[in-house]
Amino acid sequence: MYGKIINDKLEYAPSFYVAHNGRRIANFNKNVDIMKRYGYLEIEDIVPMYDQEKEFVDVVGYEIENNKIVVKYAILSKAYMEPSIEERVANIETVLGEQSAIFDEEINK
Repeated sequence: MYGKIINDKLEYAPSFYVAHNGRRIANFNKNVDIMKRYGYLEIEDIVPMYDQEKEFVDVVGYEIENNKIVVKYAILSKAYMEPSIEERVANIETVLGEQSAIFDEEINK
Protein backbone atom coordinates (compact mmCIF):
# COMPACT_ATOMS: atom_id res chain seq x y z
CA MET A 1 0.00 0.00 0.00
CA TYR A 2 1.20 3.50 -0.81
CA GLY A 3 0.28 6.93 0.49
CA LYS A 4 1.29 10.47 1.41
CA ILE A 5 1.16 12.48 4.63
CA ILE A 6 -1.02 15.53 3.96
CA ASN A 7 -1.89 17.90 6.84
CA ASP A 8 -0.72 15.27 9.37
CA LYS A 9 -3.13 12.68 7.91
CA LEU A 10 -2.35 9.58 5.94
CA GLU A 11 -3.84 9.76 2.45
CA TYR A 12 -3.82 6.47 0.57
CA ALA A 13 -2.99 6.41 -3.12
CA PRO A 14 -6.24 6.72 -5.10
CA SER A 15 -7.26 4.37 -7.87
CA PHE A 16 -7.85 7.36 -10.16
CA TYR A 17 -5.33 10.20 -9.96
CA VAL A 18 -5.39 13.67 -11.53
CA ALA A 19 -1.91 15.20 -11.70
CA HIS A 20 -1.24 18.94 -11.29
CA ASN A 21 -0.93 19.26 -15.07
CA GLY A 22 -4.40 17.73 -15.56
CA ARG A 23 -3.13 14.33 -16.62
CA ARG A 24 -5.55 11.60 -15.58
CA ILE A 25 -4.17 8.24 -14.50
CA ALA A 26 -6.47 5.23 -14.11
CA ASN A 27 -5.42 2.34 -11.84
CA PHE A 28 -2.93 4.71 -10.23
CA ASN A 29 -2.74 2.67 -7.01
CA LYS A 30 -1.75 -0.44 -9.00
CA ASN A 31 1.43 1.01 -10.50
CA VAL A 32 4.28 1.37 -8.01
CA ASP A 33 6.60 3.25 -10.39
CA ILE A 34 3.97 5.92 -11.14
CA MET A 35 2.99 6.26 -7.46
CA LYS A 36 6.65 6.81 -6.54
CA ARG A 37 7.05 9.32 -9.38
CA TYR A 38 4.21 11.38 -7.87
CA GLY A 39 5.69 11.27 -4.37
CA TYR A 40 3.77 8.40 -2.80
CA LEU A 41 5.63 6.19 -0.36
CA GLU A 42 5.13 2.61 0.75
CA ILE A 43 3.18 2.34 4.01
CA GLU A 44 4.50 0.14 6.80
CA ASP A 45 1.52 -0.56 9.05
CA ILE A 46 2.37 -3.15 11.70
CA VAL A 47 -0.08 -3.21 14.61
CA PRO A 48 1.79 -4.12 17.82
CA MET A 49 0.77 -7.10 19.94
CA TYR A 50 -1.59 -6.24 22.80
CA ASP A 51 -4.06 -7.87 25.20
CA GLN A 52 -7.43 -7.38 23.51
CA GLU A 53 -9.26 -7.98 26.78
CA LYS A 54 -7.48 -5.18 28.65
CA GLU A 55 -5.99 -2.91 25.99
CA PHE A 56 -6.59 -1.26 22.64
CA VAL A 57 -4.32 0.36 20.09
CA ASP A 58 -4.58 3.87 18.72
CA VAL A 59 -2.74 5.51 15.84
CA VAL A 60 -0.68 8.34 17.31
CA GLY A 61 1.11 9.51 14.20
CA TYR A 62 3.24 8.77 11.19
CA GLU A 63 6.96 8.98 10.53
CA ILE A 64 8.96 8.72 7.36
CA GLU A 65 11.75 6.20 7.83
CA ASN A 66 13.90 4.72 5.07
CA ASN A 67 11.61 6.10 2.35
CA LYS A 68 8.52 4.52 3.95
CA ILE A 69 5.62 5.92 5.92
CA VAL A 70 5.60 4.11 9.26
CA VAL A 71 2.33 4.11 11.20
CA LYS A 72 3.00 4.71 14.91
CA TYR A 73 0.72 3.16 17.53
CA ALA A 74 0.16 3.53 21.27
CA ILE A 75 -1.18 0.70 23.41
CA LEU A 76 -3.75 2.05 25.86
CA SER A 77 -5.60 0.51 28.76
CA LYS A 78 -9.34 -0.04 28.35
CA ALA A 79 -9.69 1.16 31.94
CA TYR A 80 -9.17 4.69 30.61
CA MET A 81 -11.56 4.42 27.67
CA GLU A 82 -14.47 6.80 27.47
CA PRO A 83 -17.80 5.20 28.29
CA SER A 84 -19.96 4.03 25.41
CA ILE A 85 -23.08 5.97 24.42
CA GLU A 86 -25.21 3.38 26.20
CA GLU A 87 -23.18 3.83 29.40
CA ARG A 88 -23.45 7.62 29.11
CA VAL A 89 -27.24 7.43 28.70
CA ALA A 90 -27.51 5.09 31.71
CA ASN A 91 -25.37 7.49 33.79
CA ILE A 92 -27.53 10.47 32.79
CA GLU A 93 -30.71 8.56 33.60
CA THR A 94 -29.31 7.67 37.04
CA VAL A 95 -28.35 11.27 37.78
CA LEU A 96 -31.72 12.56 36.58
CA GLY A 97 -33.50 9.99 38.76
CA GLU A 98 -31.46 11.05 41.79
CA GLN A 99 -32.10 14.73 41.11
CA SER A 100 -35.81 14.08 40.67
CA ALA A 101 -35.96 12.27 44.02
CA ILE A 102 -34.17 15.16 45.75
CA PHE A 103 -36.52 17.66 44.09
CA ASP A 104 -39.57 15.63 45.19
CA GLU A 105 -38.27 15.53 48.77
CA GLU A 106 -37.80 19.31 48.82
CA ILE A 107 -41.25 19.95 47.37
CA ASN A 108 -42.98 17.63 49.86
CA LYS A 109 -41.39 19.18 52.98
